[in-house]
Amino acid sequence: MWRLVLRREWLWVRTPADLPLAAFGAILAASALLSPYRSVAAVVTLALILSGLVYLGGLTWLLRRDPAVRGPLLRAWAAGSAVTGLAGLAYSLSHPIRLNGGEVVPERAEIFHGVGPNGLGTTMMLGSVLGLGLAFRSRGPERALWAVASAIGFMALLATASRASIAGWLVAIVFLVWRELRGRPRVAAALLASGLVAFVLLVAASPQLMSRVRYTMSDVTGNRVQIWETSLRMIAERPLLGTGFGTFETAYDRQKSPAMSPEPFAFNMGLNLAVETGLLGLLAACWVGVEAARAWRRNGRAVPPGVDPYRAVIGALWLGLLVDQLADNTLFSISTSAGAWLLLALVVVPP
Repeated sequence: MWRLVLRREWLWVRTPADLPLAAFGAILAASALLSPYRSVAAVVTLALILSGLVYLGGLTWLLRRDPAVRGPLLRAWAAGSAVTGLAGLAYSLSHPIRLNGGEVVPERAEIFHGVGPNGLGTTMMLGSVLGLGLAFRSRGPERALWAVASAIGFMALLATASRASIAGWLVAIVFLVWRELRGRPRVAAALLASGLVAFVLLVAASPQLMSRVRYTMSDVTGNRVQIWETSLRMIAERPLLGTGFGTFETAYDRQKSPAMSPEPFAFNMGLNLAVETGLLGLLAACWVGVEAARAWRRNGRAVPPGVDPYRAVIGALWLGLLVDQLADNTLFSISTSAGAWLLLALVVVPP
């Protein structure tokens, strides 16, 4: 803000994602303007655009000005994630609940007056994967420190019982271990096999998660399928610009049958974007993804091997996030979206 006032200059640098982001922003504004729920869409759309300008603009400016800041940024993220994980675990252990069968178990982890279990699950998924990535790139006591941070994130992730985040974590960890140890396939195979056994045992020992796992298939075939079918009808009614960003819950309440429960989002990022911003908004978001992927490939070819030590973990974080958002919409919060803006900045700005 100081720079803006004194120099009339916003913190921003040009990146390959600028044009598709501008197109997405224009579609967001048009969608809000034409929304049947304009009062809701206008406020949420403005918040999204401003937060994106601040997050992405400041981060790309910083990464271009000082490329060496990548390491400190990622270490600060991982350290903060570990502290957040401890807060989530403390909340879970201090709030027991009674299940239908009478068993008393800890409540699902969340941040008191902050993000809920699913939002915390996404945060812990990313933090745990990042901690492991930093452990691979460290030595001695520092490696042990990041391994502990990763373990804290994983335990808090289990306590959130966020099934989509756990699936994303598993895919990201397998990818990360394979990338880091692909020169030693036997070590990678042994580590993945032992890790999978430990993962199954820990999942079985998590009361919050096991109480939800047994209902996964019924949730998908019942609740989720109903939400997705209703979402497709909503898209068909307003195919180009949707109902306006942030209006899914309001629009869904008017479309669902009386027997269906209200829902805040579509439990699928792509489907939710199509409902709220139309097919034009979904295409613009995909355009951002394509340009980011192209920049990522160009940067990988231009930088000699070993110069960018964080390439594997950044790829793993993106992979885990994409899997997570296939069945969730946690990035629609300004707080949790910060991680996605940072990951986008790390991809489009050369190391």
